[in-house]
Amino acid sequence: MKITLARVLPAAGIMALAATLSAGTAAAAQTASTGRLPVVYQGGGGSWESPAVRPQVILLGADYDVGKLSWSRWTARSAHGEGKLVDCAGAGGPCTRYRAGMTLFDVKTHHRTRYFATMKIAGKGHKTRWLVMSHGSWLQRH
Repeated sequence: MKITLARVLPAAGIMALAATLSAGTAAAAQTASTGRLPVVYQGGGGSWESPAVRPQVILLGADYDVGKLSWSRWTARSAHGEGKLVDCAGAGGPCTRYRAGMTLFDVKTHHRTRYFATMKIAGKGHKTRWLVMSHGSWLQRH
């Protein structure tokens, strides 16, 4: 078969178009999947603060947070990570500090933003804590 410019140009054009469409589809799929992941809100003062995916710290209230978070899973249904819980009884303490696992689940919607509404914090030798997002604040569930 004789290779001519008339045969090479259409083939090259088709390959370029296919590469462009493939790259565009992959980018759109990545953006769409990222855009659908639920967020977690900071829960300091009832104002639906700082929605984030895989944050390094989650503020749960005054002198109460889980920091140094490392996430092993973050999906459309749940998220799991580990971090350091710090819970102080006011500015003067005393403070409780320990490594803890955190699981987020129960996806709800606030102003068209999907978010995790329930949090479980568990640390070895410590009572499991359950919190729920209510009106922009994390509240302890008893």
